[in-house]
Amino acid sequence: MDDKQIRQRIYEYLISATLKDCSIIFAFQKSDYNGRGINTQGVSGLQSQFYNYSSIFQERLQQISLTETQSVIYHNYNGFYKHYIYKVNVIDLDPKPLAKLHYYKDLDTNIVKNYLKYAAIKKKCSE
Repeated sequence: MDDKQIRQRIYEYLISATLKDCSIIFAFQKSDYNGRGINTQGVSGLQSQFYNYSSIFQERLQQISLTETQSVIYHNYNGFYKHYIYKVNVIDLDPKPLAKLHYYKDLDTNIVKNYLKYAAIKKKCSE
């Protein structure tokens, strides 16, 4: 491998360390929205879709970052549609520094070592 390929591999490894360390948060909230009887006059776009959600949740919807998304899902329950809003947020995406490369290599080595050590044990989960 030439220097450019080595740098690329190191870069990819540090990205993988970042992705292994991030957290994905899912939030669900039941909606009162029933598709009728809601006055959304003067409220447009995204706000009209989420008109009946709690004020705390609405306030949070206005602070959307690039790593966050939201939408409405519908669940058919005994012929009645239940409306939910869900949000997905990804946090802790700070790039890992090159100075910690050996730390992450050792950590990955220990994870694989322990996995292989306990992978042969086939126990059922219990409380």
